[in-house]
Amino acid sequence: MTIGLQLLLVLIVAMLFSAILIYVFGRRGPGPASGFLFFLVIFFLTIWAGSVWIEPIGPIVWGVPLLVTLIVGLVILLLIVVASVPMSAEPVAPDQEAVLPSEGAGWGCGVLFWVLMAVLIIAAVARYTWFPTPLIGE
Repeated sequence: MTIGLQLLLVLIVAMLFSAILIYVFGRRGPGPASGFLFFLVIFFLTIWAGSVWIEPIGPIVWGVPLLVTLIVGLVILLLIVVASVPMSAEPVAPDQEAVLPSEGAGWGCGVLFWVLMAVLIIAAVARYTWFPTPLIGE
């Protein structure tokens, strides 16, 4: 399995699922373009880490397991859809809503995001460096 083709496939699938999450399910994240880059990074690293550790099943396209990549992306998509609520494109002013703005999430969410990114990168790179021999059944 070539790493470059796998990363390209993972990037394409991550872009597809990020667009579905934002435009079909109406979820918004922090950052520009309604959080597209935020969701893209989460999907990319999660799909990459998951697809290198799960045993390949289904069709192999140019040496890359297509079905595993799609299944991991779909599971993450469904988890985000279930765990988050759709937000309106235009935020409502706090005086009209009678609820404090959501900026109270504070630094804890930022730390959680970066810890998740570090763990996913370590998991994906570990598969290529520390465990280069095939897993059982590969």
